[in-house]
Amino acid sequence: MKKQQIYIVSVIIVFIVVIVGILIYWMVYGRYFQSTNDAYIKGNITTISARIDGMVTAVNVEDNASVQPGTLLITLDDKPFKNAQNQAKANLQVKSAQLAALQEKKKVNDDQIAEAKAKVDQAKAQLNQDKKKQHRLTQLNKHDYTSDTLLDSVDAQVKVSEAAVKAAQATCNGLEDQINLINAQIQQMQSMVNIAQLQIKQTTLNISYTKINSPEAGIVTNRHITAGMNVSAGMPLISLINTDNLWIEANFKETQLRYLKPGQTVTIQADAYPDKEIIGTIDSITPGTGTEFALLPPNNATGNFTKVVQRLPVKITIADKDKLKNLLYPGLSVEVSVDTR
Repeated sequence: MKKQQIYIVSVIIVFIVVIVGILIYWMVYGRYFQSTNDAYIKGNITTISARIDGMVTAVNVEDNASVQPGTLLITLDDKPFKNAQNQAKANLQVKSAQLAALQEKKKVNDDQIAEAKAKVDQAKAQLNQDKKKQHRLTQLNKHDYTSDTLLDSVDAQVKVSEAAVKAAQATCNGLEDQINLINAQIQQMQSMVNIAQLQIKQTTLNISYTKINSPEAGIVTNRHITAGMNVSAGMPLISLINTDNLWIEANFKETQLRYLKPGQTVTIQADAYPDKEIIGTIDSITPGTGTEFALLPPNNATGNFTKVVQRLPVKITIADKDKLKNLLYPGLSVEVSVDTR
């Protein structure tokens, strides 16, 4: 009986020691750590799409292939765009020739206008001279110093000179009207030349768009095109995962939020590599719970209400990314523990 009592007492003592040890551990160390297993690795996934309509002539990469910036991924048929470019160049030559002809015509018309204005000035000078002579003879005729016949002759000459001025002015006005028409034609033709030049630039761009290159380094995934397929502008062709810029999105309970702040050290345990301990740092805390960004946010004012502890996404950066390259990928599950001391 005595041995049994000793055994019971020993068990109780061990139990008390264990409980005390756990309490001491929690008080000294454990209570400063906040953890969650609702965490996943995130990364930038770039969707590569076509910028023009066309037919795929070659797919130069396979799924899961590593690529560098500028790597040729997909080639589209460039023949239609080269034909359009040649047509645009021919159209530009025609419009440029027509513009040059109009400009030459304008130059000739300008010379004619200058000549017509000189004739107007000459006719006006002759009219002025004839009117002075008419005035002088009129004064002399009042005193009978000249004959009526001579005065009549001068009057007739004044009328001829006035008619000459009107004719010269009419010719000049007609040429000016013609030059205005030519200027309008030149402006219109210049617009056509500009349009033709823009068409050449656009066809040149379209030709460059037939070569789809990688915008950054990454791994090719989700490739669902083959040579011979017709694609349209904006159509997703392949996806590119940038494994050089990975982070962790950990969803902590709202009751844990008061312990977290940017800069705290985080211990990360990936489910895929349980033997590897990864170190990270809290980068930022999303200013809103996950439900607020849902497609259909919950409406708690509709009647029945059940309070659920909300979670906030916390962004955690990963240290020593180079050592973990080709080991971590977006979507992997991890467990994180934040040292809040």
